[in-house]
Amino acid sequence: MNEQKLSGNYVRIAILCMLTAVSIFCEIVFHYWNKIDTGYTQFFYILIITAGIWYQKKAIWIAVFLAAMHLLVTYLLVQSFTWNSIVDSSMFICAAVLVGLLSQETENRQKDLIASKDEIEKKHAALIGYMTEYTLRLKQPIELVLENLRSIHGALSEKPDAGTQDIRDSLMIQIKNTEQIHANLQTINNAVAEERDDIPEVFRKFLKR
Repeated sequence: MNEQKLSGNYVRIAILCMLTAVSIFCEIVFHYWNKIDTGYTQFFYILIITAGIWYQKKAIWIAVFLAAMHLLVTYLLVQSFTWNSIVDSSMFICAAVLVGLLSQETENRQKDLIASKDEIEKKHAALIGYMTEYTLRLKQPIELVLENLRSIHGALSEKPDAGTQDIRDSLMIQIKNTEQIHANLQTINNAVAEERDDIPEVFRKFLKR
């Protein structure tokens, strides 16, 4: 991942160097040699916007370089700074500041969204882990209680004493209630097992058992 990021950064730098070289070429050929001081400067904005998107406020340094180069060539040609050159140079810097700030704000929002998503996922994972823990702790005791209740009910059913009928009926009600609790726990275990992708298959089968 770091190598990919580093490689991508090298590509960006190479593109910016290429655009800077083209900008210098345009300044020399169109402005210094052909005495054209407008039109070609629109190409500079491609460099400024690209740098602003990729490197935010650092694009200001590129804009300052382009502005200084444009003013220097103008001064070499006419021995003064014209309004066109001053306005163009100012626009270079303003564009870099604006694009840099917008790009920085966009990146900050993306970071906030990623941080928020990570926090939600952590809480979700913690909740699932807690559910897994307490359902597993309850499952075995419930199974033991259910087994004991069934044994007691079976033992009482073998006695002909009519007085035990009420007890058997009460036990049967408790057995039904305990079976429902056990079924609910099993449903939760199944849901947890299906929800978590990181659960080993053996443990997943144990939860669904």
